[in-house]
Amino acid sequence: MFTGSSGEVTALAFKGKENTIFIGGNTAGYTTGNVTWPLPFGSLIALPTGYDSDRDGNYYPYIVPDIVISKQDNFENLMSDANIQEAVKFIESETSKN
Repeated sequence: MFTGSSGEVTALAFKGKENTIFIGGNTAGYTTGNVTWPLPFGSLIALPTGYDSDRDGNYYPYIVPDIVISKQDNFENLMSDANIQEAVKFIESETSKN
């Protein structure tokens, strides 16, 4: 499963923030700002007009997770989903620090 476009922009908002990690796979690579322009015959085109960046001004062609987990999703039983399991481990480790 990929995260793209608005999901990537949301992820960028958290990139570099304390107590934040990215778990899963690379995003799709749609970190651009787009403008829609009308074309003849009622058509539209979305043209990229800029690149989105993180809070430090860094641009990423796609976002690479801190912990890579691939093809271990389980939408039927979320507690068996490797991404969820890794997130729980992270939360538990952060909680034990306090």
